[in-house]
Amino acid sequence: MKINYNKLFVAILTLGITFNFFCSPKELNTWEFEDSLVYVEGKELFAGRFGDVVLLDKDSESIIKITNDSYFDSNPFFFKDSTIAFISKRRKKDLGSGLAKSDDLYLFSLEDKSLSMEISDAINPIFIKNDDSYIYYMVYGDGGYELRNIENLENDSVYMVTKYIPDLLTRFTVATNSEKILYEYIAQLDGIFVSTLMLYDIQKNEKIDFLQKLNKEKKEKLFRNSCFSGTFHPKENKFLFSCQNYSNNATKLFEYNYEEESLNELFSSTTLIMKNINYGKSGSIYFIGYSSDEERDDIWMINDNGELIQITDSNTEKDNLDVR
Repeated sequence: MKINYNKLFVAILTLGITFNFFCSPKELNTWEFEDSLVYVEGKELFAGRFGDVVLLDKDSESIIKITNDSYFDSNPFFFKDSTIAFISKRRKKDLGSGLAKSDDLYLFSLEDKSLSMEISDAINPIFIKNDDSYIYYMVYGDGGYELRNIENLENDSVYMVTKYIPDLLTRFTVATNSEKILYEYIAQLDGIFVSTLMLYDIQKNEKIDFLQKLNKEKKEKLFRNSCFSGTFHPKENKFLFSCQNYSNNATKLFEYNYEEESLNELFSSTTLIMKNINYGKSGSIYFIGYSSDEERDDIWMINDNGELIQITDSNTEKDNLDVR
């Protein structure tokens, strides 16, 4: 009997996808946090691994692997009740193709484990949910990114919110009132490439070099190294961000009130680079911290008492953290 190894591989892969949603790997340091977390884990492009979407479900205190396959997954976020949205390259010809193929937005139901495509044919999109009614996303165009938004996912009415933002954008967040965007982009400073921040007013169609503004206000070069965007507060006019100082390896976490134009330093670390920073419940703050000493990523929390707590404990790359 001649064995069709291609069909056998697909069958094994399908079984793996079907039965590996719920798992309990020993990679969690503690469940002493109040929120559910979703993120991408295990992305190592040079090794040919594209990462999987992982959910730390606080209600059931279980680790759920939303995906467990060879497709490229990114930017997961909570959308409506019992639904996880994420970007993926998982069309039939995309298996193992990684960055070469189209990006689509998928919704995964935690109730019936169904997976459906909601937005297709986007080119290099960066998605973020504003609330449970809107999804904003960037699409790369001629010379920059075009911000678009979709309402309720009930129809295909995609429309442009603002004109192109001509920067090499890597991450962005939208204020709850849909008035402002904080986005992170790559810039060249003193001959090296760094991650810096821009604050964008949607209604005024106005960009503010946020770090340059802070440097002028402080009259010293506090923010000349890489800085990373965090989320907007769900109720107040403020947002989180962090900046790394290359000279002493210190990374500081800040909160900025854009109504009062006041800056507050919340936390400082000489061992962790803080990125993907999120507000949680009851004053907690979550982030992915990269340890330069151990060369690894983990998810951390600063609780309302200012204590630093390590949540995950695994030697795998993590990215695209979202909190609910």
